[in-house]
Amino acid sequence: MWKSFIESIKNLFETDDLVEIKPNYLIFKAGEHPRLPFEGHKFLSFRSKLTRNEGIDRYIDTVTRAARAVFGSRIHVWNDAADQLGYYDWAQVLRSIKSYTQPDESGIPDSSARIGCETDPASVNELDLPLFEIRELPGKGKGLIARCNIAKGTRILVEKPLFTIRKVSSISQLDRSIATKLRALSKIEQRQFLMLHNNFPGKHAFSGVIRTNALPCGSNSRYGA
Repeated sequence: MWKSFIESIKNLFETDDLVEIKPNYLIFKAGEHPRLPFEGHKFLSFRSKLTRNEGIDRYIDTVTRAARAVFGSRIHVWNDAADQLGYYDWAQVLRSIKSYTQPDESGIPDSSARIGCETDPASVNELDLPLFEIRELPGKGKGLIARCNIAKGTRILVEKPLFTIRKVSSISQLDRSIATKLRALSKIEQRQFLMLHNNFPGKHAFSGVIRTNALPCGSNSRYGA
């Protein structure tokens, strides 16, 4: 999870000359030059006392919103000028910053392994971050894992169908219609169709693929894709 957060920050500031990628951390060359380590368990705070200076507020605000999109309510925000105190004192933060350049200690898990996913969908949408990520699932292969609470009705994926087909009265007629559609496709598209899973193996292989994978083109539609 921390690695995904760091990658999103890199993408957000990819063209910003004041954000530099060091071997072990990102440094923002404004204010007191706050840093983000690549090893999440070392991170305690992203702060600068020199607000309204060199655009530091913009960096703090953007990093905060990106962090909330991934870590949700675990992100604590404060303002020294308003007599609000940070979660960690400056001595703790300074020690953690010094550790950014030191070799990692063995056996310390990344923060992504220690915290759950409390995410802010509004922040995800505002920052144009992915709603999901591809992960290896033990014993199950790869899967799509939500990075936030996705609202009902949210569009997740958009794909152009290989072809659409009209509802027919028999399986044999459906197979013939599919064969006609397939002949009009390129070799690559034909392979894409034939690689789709078939829950209904047997004599009518084409229709089995359609029955397994096709979706109706709208409510009560006579066409599917």
